[in-house]
Amino acid sequence: TASFGLILLLFRKRILHFSDLKSAPPIRAILPLLRTGVVLSIRTLSILSTVSFATATAARMGTANIAAFEITRQLWALFARLFDAISVTAQSLLPVELGR
Repeated sequence: TASFGLILLLFRKRILHFSDLKSAPPIRAILPLLRTGVVLSIRTLSILSTVSFATATAARMGTANIAAFEITRQLWALFARLFDAISVTAQSLLPVELGR
């Protein structure tokens, strides 16, 4: 739904045209994106498999252990998103400050 809204906005502002969608981009333009995509996919799969393995291990240990693990996992997710937001802000502000 958000993607559809963004595409609709791009069409309305005349930034994107239907003729742009008729042919695929050249492979040389796509290769850098594919390399980055592979690295991000490996990262995501390793995080998901690690968390899945840890959840399964905690579930075998009993109810109290799975509850403690879930609390810890929720705190980890909270701080991961918090630090990610801070790093995005720092990455956008740093070039501005260095340019002065």
